[in-house]
Amino acid sequence: MRFGLLGPLSLDGPEGPIEIASYKQRSLLALLLVNANQIVPTDRIIDALWGEESATPRQNALWVHVSNLRKVLGGGENDESIVLTRQPGYLVQTEPGTLDVEEFEKAVRHGRELLSSDPAMASILLGEALGTWRGHALEDFLYEEWAQPEITRLCELRLEAVEARIDADLARGLARELIGELETLVTQHPLREPFTGQWMLALFRAGRQSDALRAYGHLRARLADELGIDPSAELQRLEEQILTADPALDATALLPWRGLEPGLAVRGYELRAKLGSGRHGAVYRAFQPAVGREVAVRVISAELANDADFIRNFEAEARLVAGLEHPHVVPLYDYWREPDAAYLVTRYMGGGSLADVIDDGWLDEPEIVQMAAQVGGALAAAHEHGMVHADVRPSNVLLDDAGNGYLTDFEIAGDAETMAAHDGDYVAPERREGEPATPASDVYGLGRLLQDSGQLSQPVQLVLDQATRVEPSQRFADAGQMLTALARAAGDPTASPDLDAANPFKGLRAFDQHDAHLFFGRERMVERLVARLGGKGKFLVVVGPSGSGKSSVVKAGLIPALRAGALPRSESWFIADMTPGRYPTEMLADALESVAVEQPIGLVDRLLADHRGLVDVGREMLSNDGGQLVLVVDQFEELFTHADPAEADHFIELLTTAVTHPHCPIRVVVTVRADYSDRPLNHPEMGRLMRDSTELISPMTTEELERAIQ
Repeated sequence: MRFGLLGPLSLDGPEGPIEIASYKQRSLLALLLVNANQIVPTDRIIDALWGEESATPRQNALWVHVSNLRKVLGGGENDESIVLTRQPGYLVQTEPGTLDVEEFEKAVRHGRELLSSDPAMASILLGEALGTWRGHALEDFLYEEWAQPEITRLCELRLEAVEARIDADLARGLARELIGELETLVTQHPLREPFTGQWMLALFRAGRQSDALRAYGHLRARLADELGIDPSAELQRLEEQILTADPALDATALLPWRGLEPGLAVRGYELRAKLGSGRHGAVYRAFQPAVGREVAVRVISAELANDADFIRNFEAEARLVAGLEHPHVVPLYDYWREPDAAYLVTRYMGGGSLADVIDDGWLDEPEIVQMAAQVGGALAAAHEHGMVHADVRPSNVLLDDAGNGYLTDFEIAGDAETMAAHDGDYVAPERREGEPATPASDVYGLGRLLQDSGQLSQPVQLVLDQATRVEPSQRFADAGQMLTALARAAGDPTASPDLDAANPFKGLRAFDQHDAHLFFGRERMVERLVARLGGKGKFLVVVGPSGSGKSSVVKAGLIPALRAGALPRSESWFIADMTPGRYPTEMLADALESVAVEQPIGLVDRLLADHRGLVDVGREMLSNDGGQLVLVVDQFEELFTHADPAEADHFIELLTTAVTHPHCPIRVVVTVRADYSDRPLNHPEMGRLMRDSTELISPMTTEELERAIQ
């Protein structure tokens, strides 16, 4: 028998997993496992499971639960092979290797012992130990008082294991590869000094001395503000060493870049195993500790991630896919791009793919019709939203444990690998000739996929024959039409596609770029914004009261219009957006980095050093492309509510210098609440720009509302 507490309670017997339906029985077993190989007194068990109520009737209830638990675990009601009666209570005696908590602790101890002598092996052992976590510790009992001490202990031990694994990877020379992970860890645990110290060291070894010192400064400020203390003597010593570029901080081993390895982490996602690779990157099974779930992380290679067209379109198209809600679309949880890589984080599906099923044996017709309804329904929903998948093939249909199909890997910024030489059987003929993907192209891929899945009756085969015709005009126009015809051929004369109609009304929620197809009624306002931005000036301020739709008209109106070519060559412009937050210069650096081809070294320092920083960085970033960058600064009022006044002033100088410089290829769009619109006027140059470049947004008029409804 094997027991698991590093996630939901799990039990595995000789014949497979064992389910315990009763919450009280699961709680009883978990409590005994937390105290494995120790007697837990009856009074303590009763207090834990029933609180301070009278213990007299609870004693009988406890006997019943113990008896039933023994039955569930494979013995009779008096079988003590698992739950032992030992005065003054009960005990679960675990054998070595049967309780995941004990195995985790053992592996962490062994990994720590190897840190100084064999950091590579230490990293492997610690990574494997962290890989045993399946979610939050004692996930079923997060709110039970008796579980809190053990949850706290295990969470602390897990963080210590992460620290030890990072120490091992730093010793291996992986400083540059660890920077992103450590930045996320510092954000999640801002007062935990070891993570900041490791981040400082990684930054220093990557040639970013000033960024390392800034990380220390932020921690020192946080500790002073929140706890009234200074950083530890050890961290102060590290700052001194970084300041003087102490040679003792050099990496003891410098390994060549070998790509991402299981055991490393990106943005807080621990990579656990490589699931596959292709021409444009690799897919990993990963774990997200912040929410305790397994995910799949697709890492797109530098070759594609640094392509200018990919950079221009990645974020907008990723947002569109993330906004596609359908029960049989694998959800896109997270995405981001940085120089040399882009990342897509999706739900992890453990049932393999349709390609595996086809390799193992065919489906029968009812299963094929069900698969068509699931995958075709996902495609139909995408087509209803104006999206195409562009890569419908068996390996892009993932399965859950029950065999249900889920569509994944929508094309994002030209990322699909459906070329004539790649899975050519599923690529529509027009795609092989270089034509763009259309809903009819998806219909072709779905038809070929279903044909390959098994033997079909003649009526169903005729539908698929039409779906896979060479001429797109002779196929079904979209997946919805194909599904209707397929269901009728399978015996349902009243069939119609099962689509969940999207509610176009957002209520109080803001519209984003992926909502452009639902954004109606503000066409004239969008035209004015486009005209303003296309004039002689390169600055636009959108002002309005809270809730008036400032952000919506920019994100769902102006930006899609620019991407569609509303201004000369605007379809080729780069677009980055940000909110100022507490550290506006750092947020600006992050926004610039998201559209940079090469990793800018010391970007924050360059922006802070001089009011021309944005001019110089912008000209450098766009010199080879000859394009333009539109920087959207949403919620500009955060400069005056969150940021240090001196940094806010400098940020305003960066913007005004950039938009007034005759050769700077940056245009700036700002949204600001009306009650804060006077604050920028304290800066003369900003005031002058606002006088000539401000558009007022008011709640929709009756005429606009009527146009939107129509």
